[in-house]
Amino acid sequence: MNKKNRYSYPDKSNALTVQFIKTKQPYEGYWKKSEKFVLEQMKKIIKTFTRSKIDTCFMDVGCGTGRLLPEFQIYFDKIVAIDPDEDSLKIAKERVEKFGISKKVIFQNSTIENIDWKNGSVDVILCSHVLQHVHTEILTNILNKFQKLIKINGLIFILTSQSIDNYDFFTKMYLDKREVSEERIEKNEFNSLIRNESNILPIHFFSRKNLLQMLRSYQFEVIDSKSFHILNKIPFLDHIVFRDKLINSFSFLQTRFGRDIFIVCKRY
Repeated sequence: MNKKNRYSYPDKSNALTVQFIKTKQPYEGYWKKSEKFVLEQMKKIIKTFTRSKIDTCFMDVGCGTGRLLPEFQIYFDKIVAIDPDEDSLKIAKERVEKFGISKKVIFQNSTIENIDWKNGSVDVILCSHVLQHVHTEILTNILNKFQKLIKINGLIFILTSQSIDNYDFFTKMYLDKREVSEERIEKNEFNSLIRNESNILPIHFFSRKNLLQMLRSYQFEVIDSKSFHILNKIPFLDHIVFRDKLINSFSFLQTRFGRDIFIVCKRY
């Protein structure tokens, strides 16, 4: 990737995200606890799925700094870590070396839709908090690529921003007088901010209904979904039960709560 076309993730050092979590999470430590809730669900599914398989391949599409690579490496023989941000990949490489797993990890500095890998050779694809930051016209290319890369009956894990309305919408997150702000914008403005050097983070919030329909249209069977990062003010609930467990116990609550959504798909 030449310097002219080099991609750099707009939220430098995750400064906006860190500030957002600090000010918006319902109580200290909740954001990580909610993410752990989802990661544990993923591990249970993956452990069962890979138990009797050999030469398994895991692909982290948009791996960023490789934060999640150590979480799943034990279940796979080979890991393909892909990200268009060269600086993030450098950090990811240092991370896997630190964890002693560099021999099983292959890095590719590439955009998602231009991944150079053999079709039908991947057992599990992870796409964590990527789809909400890509140009809307590229979404179909990405899902097409997933369909080609994944084996029949292979699994795809998608984590992305969720709209609890019945429609998609777009926002931009930025610092305003050292305070993090988020405001709704039109799709055209969202697309124009995908590549920017102003530390503005564009976010696409997918309605659950639209996202599931889109995945099914690409021959992906949705086998599970969870809402997480539930930021609503319901303090009384936190004294009784972990809010994520309760919300995900009832389908009608899943559609009404949660900034993020976790989806498990199978390629049929």
